[in-house]
Amino acid sequence: MTDLENYTQNILDSITNSLIAVDKELKIKSINKEGKKLFQLNDSSIGKGLDILFVEYEILEKILYEVLSRKTKISNKELKLNLKSGKEIYIKLIAYPLYNILDKVEGVVIVLEDISKIRELEYRIRRAEKLSAVGELASGIAHEIRNPLGIIKTISQTINNDVKDKEIKEGIEIIIHEVNRANMVIKGILDFAKPNINQKKYHSINNLIRNILIITNKYTQQHHVEINYNFDIDKSILIDVDKLKQAFINIIFNAVQAMPEGGKLDINQSTQDDYIKISFEDTGIGISQNIIEKIFEPFYTTKDFGTGLGLPITHRIIEEHKGYIEVDSELDKGTKITIFLPMEERS
Repeated sequence: MTDLENYTQNILDSITNSLIAVDKELKIKSINKEGKKLFQLNDSSIGKGLDILFVEYEILEKILYEVLSRKTKISNKELKLNLKSGKEIYIKLIAYPLYNILDKVEGVVIVLEDISKIRELEYRIRRAEKLSAVGELASGIAHEIRNPLGIIKTISQTINNDVKDKEIKEGIEIIIHEVNRANMVIKGILDFAKPNINQKKYHSINNLIRNILIITNKYTQQHHVEINYNFDIDKSILIDVDKLKQAFINIIFNAVQAMPEGGKLDINQSTQDDYIKISFEDTGIGISQNIIEKIFEPFYTTKDFGTGLGLPITHRIIEEHKGYIEVDSELDKGTKITIFLPMEERS
């Protein structure tokens, strides 16, 4: 390789976006360092077709042949693509006709900007705004319902003390039981709407998880679920202990219920960047991809019981701690829920 070629390659490798040059048959002629990193490639990829990179190759192929036929640039086209490595990414694509010294088109230069993290952040913001709006609405409705329920319960209890007829007493007791059940739903709605994170103090995440495992031990044993807990570091961060305990217990109970025949739940604590990372990985029935985005929506549930507020409440609690949640799942293999909590207080 000549000094000029080395210099040119150094320039290409210094670009932080993925840059690929292909010929008219869309065979790879050159790929920079960032491109090799994104697609997990080495120099053996030179001369191969772009179909080695993408599952939905036809989408990109159509765009690039349009660049070749029209001899025109395509700018800032956003695509969601699955890589052959199994990774799903969002990209912003720019494609230019590649001219030779005779000013004839001999291929295409492709610039790919990975905008997956931006899309994930936008999704989190939209979900947070949606949950906040639903929370405010639910809170107002819950307060309005709670008052008449209180009156119904008080009057029912008064009548129940006075009547002697067995059938009437049984009917009144059913009314009181159902009012109590409705009040539990309302409590869940209010917990979702306003988690009330106001008792923050520095506390060991390791100690918190160990305490939760003691609390949930009988429940997990009864359902034949084995829990394995590992941690890399014992760090104290500023948290509301009771609320975070509620969030983690919700996740554990959900995991156990997803393993009706028993199974294993791995809990791992580590650090990533400026966050404490706690993952809960079960061997349960899993969640289909079209449902994953719904599991944090209030009242959404696939179970025959429950209010569908457990995970939305968990989401609000983690959000109030300035953290975030990631979910990865596969049907019949299990689900992994990962919590990220900032090690330092964020404004």
